[in-house]
Amino acid sequence: MKRKPVMLVLAAACAAMALVPAMAAPTAQQLARQKADENARMAQKKVDRLDADNGFRNAKFGMPLSSFKGMVPSGEEEGIKYYTRATDSLKVEEASV
Repeated sequence: MKRKPVMLVLAAACAAMALVPAMAAPTAQQLARQKADENARMAQKKVDRLDADNGFRNAKFGMPLSSFKGMVPSGEEEGIKYYTRATDSLKVEEASV
């Protein structure tokens, strides 16, 4: 078996590497966007956790109005509609809420 000279093998490897396009390093703008995206994902996870943990009584943030029984319109202000439930107690100890 005949062996190829080392220089020939190295020259072929270098030539092959020259044909592969170089990967450009991310720009500062791309890195900033990636960081902002990651921060947004982390913030959303925190909000989702708060919503899941907290809510109010049997309500969780983001639930559709249709999931609540007995809701009746109680007013509207600046395009925001307000609803109440006759079954809700609007008192905390002796104070009315």
